[in-house]
Amino acid sequence: GAAPYRKGQVLHSVFAAAPYNANSERLYVSVSTANRVDIYDTSNEGLNFINILTGINNPRGIAFHPTQPLAYVAELNNNRVSVIDTINETLVGTINGFAQPDGLACTPDGKTLLVCNSGTNTVTVVSI
Repeated sequence: GAAPYRKGQVLHSVFAAAPYNANSERLYVSVSTANRVDIYDTSNEGLNFINILTGINNPRGIAFHPTQPLAYVAELNNNRVSVIDTINETLVGTINGFAQPDGLACTPDGKTLLVCNSGTNTVTVVSI
């Protein structure tokens, strides 16, 4: 198949690696200019393209849940956070109500998602 990007082009804006307790070694890359998240397998010291998740409008920051097989992706243009099932590598939901979310982080206990709103220069605290 075709490569997900052309050599020399910089399309990727944010990288996130699956936590140590994940079922597989994956690298998630938000490609904001193409409205997608690319997924790579990083096992055996390699970098092999696995999958593309589309339907994510201007993805930015990516954070992994520390104990559940979930990843969260900030969608700048849709003012929401998309939720990814990291076992099936599919979109499984959204969390709405943000102001141009750009970055995010999951607390170590997995109970809270912190979302940086670039539209209002605030941080939203979400129970998850």
